[in-house]
Amino acid sequence: DLLMGGHSFVMDRPTKFIERYRKWSYEMRDAFQALSSEKDYRYGFDPFWVRAEPYRSRVKPGASIELQIHLRNFLSRDQTYRVEIHTPPGLRADPPVIDTRLKSSIQREFTVRVTAAPDAKPGIHLLALDITRDGQRHGELFDAILEVE
Repeated sequence: DLLMGGHSFVMDRPTKFIERYRKWSYEMRDAFQALSSEKDYRYGFDPFWVRAEPYRSRVKPGASIELQIHLRNFLSRDQTYRVEIHTPPGLRADPPVIDTRLKSSIQREFTVRVTAAPDAKPGIHLLALDITRDGQRHGELFDAILEVE
């Protein structure tokens, strides 16, 4: 067999290399887990376990846009999530809070409608996502940017 890496050379009989790389990968995973206070290190290393899509949007005063809020559970058990969407003056999120239970090892998305008041101040605004997971508040770890035109 041949292993043809996209950023290296062709390796004839790569079994030893693959085994060495596999061992190194597991050691790195275990080292990251040892550094983490979380049950799963990915909560500290994956910047997308909660995210808003689109991340950056535009809205006219008096109009609305929809955001998809993605929540991920890395654990092999169910988790509860509470996500408060903190909006600046002139913007409103509906619903303003997502309360849910996520089954083990899944990702779900929730639709949130953000409306700009007719007198919303033009410019760039930050929507903060305040996260509480399994009853422990983590704070405003994630956000989305909304430009009022």
